[in-house]
Amino acid sequence: MFLTLTRVVKTALAPAIAALTILLSPAIGNSTVFTSEAAFQSAAGAFAFKNFESLGPHGTSLTALPSVGVDLLPLNNGADPRVVSPGIIGGFAHSGSFVLTNNANDLLPANGPLNIVPINGMEVITAVGLWNVSSDDVIGITFFDELDAIMETTIINGGAPLFGGIINTAGAARVEIALAGVGNGWRTIDDLQVTLDSSAIPEPAPLGVLATGLLGLAITRRRRAKLAI
Repeated sequence: MFLTLTRVVKTALAPAIAALTILLSPAIGNSTVFTSEAAFQSAAGAFAFKNFESLGPHGTSLTALPSVGVDLLPLNNGADPRVVSPGIIGGFAHSGSFVLTNNANDLLPANGPLNIVPINGMEVITAVGLWNVSSDDVIGITFFDELDAIMETTIINGGAPLFGGIINTAGAARVEIALAGVGNGWRTIDDLQVTLDSSAIPEPAPLGVLATGLLGLAITRRRRAKLAI
């Protein structure tokens, strides 16, 4: 009887567990990649735009871009990304005379990926577009979900100012801008464009109510199973 009851309880709980697993699993969303800035801007919704002209002079460290709504995570060596002048370090600028780089000083090697996350933890990043203004580095934009799994990536060649962007309907918890091919390791970007969204994050209260309802349903089925034995 005990084994029979155990099987019945497992059967009763299985739908609730499966439903909760689906609800609490990160959404992958639908992704679109762009090489045209005009097409990206047309599809990105209410994006915020940031060049780096007001953030100089050369060498200024940054921990956040409040006007875009994102924090800049530390580089691999613990230092912060910097605003630099391409006239000093090489490379290009798409607009103005300052860009954002992953180098903590003006020397090689550079210091790993640039990473951006929403300042508001109740938001996700649904769109990122930028110009690769490195002199020769191929860079990649990669969206990661809240479990740090890859959602989408796109590559932007170097050698001239080139645009790349991603839009994902589920939204990313983190966006990484990293070396994706040959080059000296510098990631130098200009004209960053970001769309944030809070509607893609499930509200905790409705999820809690639904979880309680599913658990209650499982308990009711278990009681009925007991009475039937």
